[in-house]
Amino acid sequence: LQEGELSLGELETFCNGSDCYIDTWYDQSGNGYDVSNAFHSDQPLIFSTGVVTDGNNPAIQFFGGEDLQNTNANIFTGEVTLIALGSFDSLSERSAIVDIGSPEGSDNSHFVLEQNTWNTSGDTYGFYASNTSFDSNISTDFGQKLFWLHANASVGNNIGLNTTYSINNDPSSLSSRVGFGIYNDYTAVDHITIGSFDTFLGARHEGKIQEIIVYDSIQVSNQEAILSNINRFYSVY
Repeated sequence: LQEGELSLGELETFCNGSDCYIDTWYDQSGNGYDVSNAFHSDQPLIFSTGVVTDGNNPAIQFFGGEDLQNTNANIFTGEVTLIALGSFDSLSERSAIVDIGSPEGSDNSHFVLEQNTWNTSGDTYGFYASNTSFDSNISTDFGQKLFWLHANASVGNNIGLNTTYSINNDPSSLSSRVGFGIYNDYTAVDHITIGSFDTFLGARHEGKIQEIIVYDSIQVSNQEAILSNINRFYSVY
C-alpha cells in the first residue's frame, strides 16, 4: 500500500491463503521515508490464514527477529514528536518498537520507544535516548498501547526536563535508570528502524505494530486532537 487505508479484502485476495510478509512499509507523509527489509527471513508477517489484526484492525506481527529500516531519512534535528501504536507478546523482555536515531556508527544517538529499557526496574514501558535509559510509571500488559513522546532534543538539553511521555493518553513521569541524561547531537541522524534498535539486536520487538508517526516539531497544542483521531479509528482506550 503506497497511499491510503489498507483494504482487508484486497490483502486477502493478494495473499490467496499463503503467508504474506512486509518487505516495504510505505511512508504516507510524502517524504519518501519508506522502511524496508530485503531479506525474507527478517520481514514481519501481515497475513497467515487471515489478516494479522490487533483490536480488529490490521497489524504487522514481529516475532523477535524482524525489522524494517530506512538509512537515509533525516527526520529531526531537535524538536520532535514520536507516536507509535503497538502491543507486546512478552511482558518481561526488553522490546523496542521504533528507533528514529543513530546514524551509522553512533550507538549513543538512539531514540527509542521500548519496553523494559536498559537497567529497568522491571516490567514497565520506557524510553532510551543518547545512552540514557528511562522507566515510565506505567506497567506492562498485553493490550494495545498508543505511545506519545515529544522532546526538545537539541544537543546538551537535559532529557528528563525536556521530554514528555504518555501511553493511551495517560501522562507518565520518566525515571532515569542509567546514563548521562543529556541529549546528544541529532543533526546527523538519518536512520529509522521499526521493530528493533538500529544497531543493537538484543531488544527486537515481539508483538504487533500498527502506526508510527513522526513530526519534526513539538505537537503539544495538537496532542489531544491527534490522539483522539487515532483512538477513534483503533479504539485503543
